[in-house]
This record gives sequence, C-alpha cells and structure tokens, in this order.
Amino acid sequence: MKWANVQLLLAEAFRLEGFLVKEIGGEYADMVLVKDERTYLVDCRYWSALEVGANAAGQLYGAMGRLDAKGGFVVTAGRFTPDALEFARGLNVELIAGRELARMLEMAKETISGALPVRPLAR
Repeated sequence: MKWANVQLLLAEAFRLEGFLVKEIGGEYADMVLVKDERTYLVDCRYWSALEVGANAAGQLYGAMGRLDAKGGFVVTAGRFTPDALEFARGLNVELIAGRELARMLEMAKETISGALPVRPLAR
C-alpha cells in the first residue's frame, strides 16, 4: 500500500476515534490531532522496520513538549522493542503496532469504502 493511502486510512481511523485531524505531514509529527481542545501528535515509523526502539517515543515526547501536546501515538507496521514499551509507559505516548494497526486501518477502510458512491460502469 502506498504511503499516501496509509496516511489517509490512519487519519480516518483517528477520526473514527473522535479526533479531528488538524494537519498531515507537519514539521514535528506526521499528524496533528485535536480532541476535547487538546493536541495530540502521531509519528509513523518505518514501515519496513521489524522493530522500533525507544528513540521513536523519545523524539515524539520531545515534540509534544515543543507543541504543548497532551499526548501522542507512535505507529509502526512492525513491533516495538521492550525498551520502547518501557520508555513510553507513563508518558502519555501510546505505541500502536501490528494487529492493532491492522484493525484500525481495516475499520477506516470499511468506513471510507462504504462512503464512496457506487456507479455502474459506462459502456
């Protein structure tokens, strides 16, 4: 799947969870979300990487401080290392990987597909 399509599906997945997608492809994060007047950041990590370490959560946490964000999400198609899981604990940084990501994208895909009008092919 192309990166632009993943971004759109992920944006829709967060919208389904009650977030307003304020920005995609920003300077400090891949997405800026708003919910209940609070800002949240999303950092999408390398889709080809098997594991994502604590550095990803650390960079996002630093960006949260610069933008006064209340929370954040690090997203990967792979998995997170034990040190990443430990580092994120208690920082209001949620790590989303593997099956959880697939579930979110599938729900978004169903919503988007259901919203598209179906027209017969022209002959």
